[in-house]
Amino acid sequence: MPAMSETNAHSKLLYAAAAVFVLSVIATLFFVFQDVEQLRDMVRDLLETARSTGWSFPIVLGLYLLSSVVMFPIIVMNLATAMVFGPVWGFVYAMSGSLLSATVFFFIGRFGRDKGLKKLLSGPRLSKIDAKLADSGIIGIAILRLVPMAPFGIFNMAAGITSLRYLDYIIGTFLAFWPGGIARAVVGDSLVQLFLEPSQKTAIYLGCGIALWITIILALHFGLKKYRSKAA
Repeated sequence: MPAMSETNAHSKLLYAAAAVFVLSVIATLFFVFQDVEQLRDMVRDLLETARSTGWSFPIVLGLYLLSSVVMFPIIVMNLATAMVFGPVWGFVYAMSGSLLSATVFFFIGRFGRDKGLKKLLSGPRLSKIDAKLADSGIIGIAILRLVPMAPFGIFNMAAGITSLRYLDYIIGTFLAFWPGGIARAVVGDSLVQLFLEPSQKTAIYLGCGIALWITIILALHFGLKKYRSKAA
């Protein structure tokens, strides 16, 4: 009987994980086919309302958590936050919301792992990937974060299921946030403006932002290679 109940519990967890994955795909497709500018304006209106209440910081944190639940594009959240609160406070708010969301969903994944989802990584190939991911540490997570492989919430939960240490994970997430945050401070809304109102100024700002992105990504890439060579 205990073995049977354990099997049933494991099956339920697998079904739950599959359901979450399917819902995330549906939500992602829904947002992909929406007008990005319209989504941004919708979030911006919510943030403008939050700013006028005097409780903007906790409201922004709550919106970031909610955005991960419904698989809302994190880049739209970050851009709208920067537009409403400016490059400095927008950066602080967006980073705080992203780190809080990353932490909450990481531990949701960790809870699922402790309840049996770890068995999903029991195969030889998946176990090897899991071990390499854990060994990559802070810099490895930072680089993985720069590649939008999955919705923010799903990535966080998946990381919790692996053998990653939370400290490595959250520091890597923190480091990965800087390139986008700095680029948004430089670029602002230039990407949208370049198409709506093309000008030399917006093109220069956009070019600077892209150059900054590339520079930081290359620095992280070669930093990781150096880190791995020393660890070998």
